[in-house]
Amino acid sequence: MTMPSHTHSRLALLSEVEDNGRTIGPLAFANILVVIALIAQWTYAAVTGDLHFRGHMIGLDFVNTWLGAKLAWAGDVAPLFDFNAYNALLRDLFGADFPAHMWSYPPHLLPLVAVFGTMPYALAYALWCFLTWLIALAGGRALGFRGVDLLLLLTSPAIAMNIIAGQTGALASGCLMLALGLSARRPLAAGLAAAVLTVKPQLGLLLPVEWLLRRRVPAILAAMLGTVLLVGISLIFPGLAAWQGFLDVTMPAMQTVMLSGDLTAAKLMQPNWSSALQLLGLARGLAVTVQWLVALVFVAWWLRTSARLGRIADDGERARLRTASLLIVSALVTPYIHNYDLVLVVPVVLWAWRDPAVLALPHRYRRLLLILVWLLPWIMIPLHEARIILAPVATTLLAALLLRQANRRLAGGR
Repeated sequence: MTMPSHTHSRLALLSEVEDNGRTIGPLAFANILVVIALIAQWTYAAVTGDLHFRGHMIGLDFVNTWLGAKLAWAGDVAPLFDFNAYNALLRDLFGADFPAHMWSYPPHLLPLVAVFGTMPYALAYALWCFLTWLIALAGGRALGFRGVDLLLLLTSPAIAMNIIAGQTGALASGCLMLALGLSARRPLAAGLAAAVLTVKPQLGLLLPVEWLLRRRVPAILAAMLGTVLLVGISLIFPGLAAWQGFLDVTMPAMQTVMLSGDLTAAKLMQPNWSSALQLLGLARGLAVTVQWLVALVFVAWWLRTSARLGRIADDGERARLRTASLLIVSALVTPYIHNYDLVLVVPVVLWAWRDPAVLALPHRYRRLLLILVWLLPWIMIPLHEARIILAPVATTLLAALLLRQANRRLAGGR
């Protein structure tokens, strides 16, 4: 007797889900390679006592966090807003040939990182890596990841790159995951996580919209109160002068970085359409216009999809689709994002890898796309140097396919 076609489809889907549970090999292999690279770097530094790495210090941009905290304790944050004075300090600390850096964070980050300014650099960097990793762990658990999947998230190339760069990507992405995962059942914790995310607000542009759509009033109030409290503390420590410097110097400087068509090195690290098209020689104004058009299209598509997801009866499936679509669209539309910030797309890849119903592609093509997105934090810079703009193409394709599949699911198809 011939079985109905929909039964065949269901059995095939179940079989593929089971197969996915046994074939995490490609993701795990990628993780092992990057973790080995990270351990090798740390081992060399520990054995030789040489904390320099390609002309930088180990932890690269963590020097900004560490020096900012030290200056806050010293009661003089003026060098943070004077490019020449700031880099003169860095050269005094780390050598005459130390590359130039720039402080780029709002002052209410400084109370959060003040403890690192009381420690030697190496100890502060190690503690920073551990604490931001814990925040990513908490964010992953808030989204429901456990066991092997949680381990994959925590050892992913995005996390490893964030640690190597000494950056805030794991901190910000972890806070976004906490805010999304806890807003219904623990709104105070979700709101506090959102308040911390305001130190890197470009990764959470869609969060207020999502909470308004879901009527997460307690979480919204907690986020507002937490932000006011954090900013209020920063007016005392490090003080009002830090905000004056941030508004007068840092914000205009960051706007220049975002809009400049000349800073090729920075654009190699930015997985958005604006930077990629400028690398290909497109005029800055036209490239920025394309970025905003892509953003408008995908935000509108996301809003339409998100507003209809309440029709899905299964709570877990509905939550995954909502969160996955918000995370991938957030990565695509933000005007300022780097390779180490792609921690926020790791949950999307894991969900799509485990469940073929999330992404409507043939098996091998789905795996290929997901592996490429998984590896983007490591492979996008050499590819962009070769003018192969994989990052925005891959993230746009993933976002489009995910939203299309969600709408098919809403229409009753799989």
